[in-house]
Amino acid sequence: MAESLEKKLSRLARGKFLNWKERREFKTGAFKSPKDFIWLEVGKFSDYYPKDMMKKIIKTASNYGLDPYDLLAVGIAESGLGYKNPVNPMQINLDVHEDEMRKRYPQLQTLPKQEMTGHPAFPSLSIDYAGHLLDKALKEFPEDRLSGLQAYSGKGRVLYGGTVKDEKYFNKPSKEIDFWRDKPQGKRVNRISTMIKLNEELQHLINRFWQEQDFVNI
Repeated sequence: MAESLEKKLSRLARGKFLNWKERREFKTGAFKSPKDFIWLEVGKFSDYYPKDMMKKIIKTASNYGLDPYDLLAVGIAESGLGYKNPVNPMQINLDVHEDEMRKRYPQLQTLPKQEMTGHPAFPSLSIDYAGHLLDKALKEFPEDRLSGLQAYSGKGRVLYGGTVKDEKYFNKPSKEIDFWRDKPQGKRVNRISTMIKLNEELQHLINRFWQEQDFVNI
């Protein structure tokens, strides 16, 4: 006999989940408002992702002439579209990009570095700047998509200066690490982009945007 909705909600409220998908359905709030989320099956990144965040990224991709699936894939790989870092959903590294962000966004010009992510507009600025970075990276490597996707995260051999943190992150000795040669993030983003292109609900959302050129009625 099928479980009634009332019983299911009671079970979820008690933390009794049948699987990861059901856990995320409850934790994200997708069970309350399913029309506001899309379940994306992307391996360890599988989750209920909010349409509002997707819409912002799709619109930004359009502004920069990017494949929306690629920019969405960057957001998923970087922070789970903001689940891991709501104020900086595209994980923009201010140690690297502080000066350029100040130049591009007047709202940030007078703020101390430690207060920049606290600006109410920063989540949206993070997405816009990610569009700028990905556009720049892909144009730098027009014949090599994987290098372009990797360049979004950097072209250095290591992530953390060759420290013990690098060895823990990559689970290998520092001398064996070459982030640019191996292009793990580029491969990851490419894989996610390829997988989410198969999602019919996401396809519909993107197609509606191309038709409407906005999300006012979507």
